[in-house]
Amino acid sequence: MSQCKHGAVSWAACNMCKEDNLAGLQAKVTELEAENAAAMNEASTLALAIHRRYYLKESPNFELCDSVAGIISQIDNMAAGLLNDNAALVEAAREAVEIHRMNSVHPCEAMDNLSALLQSEGER
Repeated sequence: MSQCKHGAVSWAACNMCKEDNLAGLQAKVTELEAENAAAMNEASTLALAIHRRYYLKESPNFELCDSVAGIISQIDNMAAGLLNDNAALVEAAREAVEIHRMNSVHPCEAMDNLSALLQSEGER
């Protein structure tokens, strides 16, 4: 068996080694707590910004989850909703173009129709 750095028979038997180990663990806990607080701040800021910009009308009582993982899940849900809305708008625009082609509608009328459709989509 080799001696510890303090001269004890082993590090497990050395109180100074145990104290060093405990101090290292406490420092790591403090570091991880700081990282978690920073992540919580960043995730909260992003989630609230997305909510204010896109979901305030339909979800006025929104509250953040109390963990970073929960907030990331909320961000994921909001992003998925925005992507779905975007896909619906792209499809609506394609349909408007096709209707224009089929009906030979004047371009101004087609744009009016598209604007009305986009407005109704935005109110959802």
